[in-house]
Amino acid sequence: MNVKILGISGSQRPGNTDMLVKEALEAGKRLGNVQTDYISLRDKVIFPCIGCTRCWTTYVQPPRCVTYDDDMNDILAKIYNFDPDGVIVGSPVHFQLVSGTLKNFIDRFSPMPVQGMIMRNKVMGFIANGTNAHCGQENVISGLIQWALVLDAVIVGVGPERSNDLLASMSGAMGTAFIGEWEETNAELTATRLNEGEFNAADKLTKAADII
Repeated sequence: MNVKILGISGSQRPGNTDMLVKEALEAGKRLGNVQTDYISLRDKVIFPCIGCTRCWTTYVQPPRCVTYDDDMNDILAKIYNFDPDGVIVGSPVHFQLVSGTLKNFIDRFSPMPVQGMIMRNKVMGFIANGTNAHCGQENVISGLIQWALVLDAVIVGVGPERSNDLLASMSGAMGTAFIGEWEETNAELTATRLNEGEFNAADKLTKAADII
């Protein structure tokens, strides 16, 4: 039986968050019989949800927003057609919370569970990347866990084997890019400070989902 895992990065920078989500997907491929897909929200046009709730009473396949016709409808269609067994979502820390890009995505995700793709019992795991150790990564993951609970999903952490990094979160995978070491002339976050423990945490996130 093939398992399908979808990775979603909510970062506007091609840096650590992208790398950790992709590393988690690679860990899935190494398990065998795992098909993966990847979505980056970078440069996607996703308007804020206005809370009209029209999607609650409009049933179409694939699910879509009936108020806006932006990139979110293409993303919903891709997720619907891929129909993943597990979803791994990564976000940078923005003011102790998820990125604005990912928050728009979450708010606009409503058509998916109410228009025909039930998220109940889908496995979900989360990755957060911050500028320093414990600068809000746990807050990001906690918020994403709350979203998964609303979807009735099955939530995993980093699995029965914890990361070798003693600073790793127990509720998901975390990365750190120390802000003092960014290159001032480079708009991208350096990924060189991601350590082995952080990559291991991303690997184990996928393995924990596979165990479930």
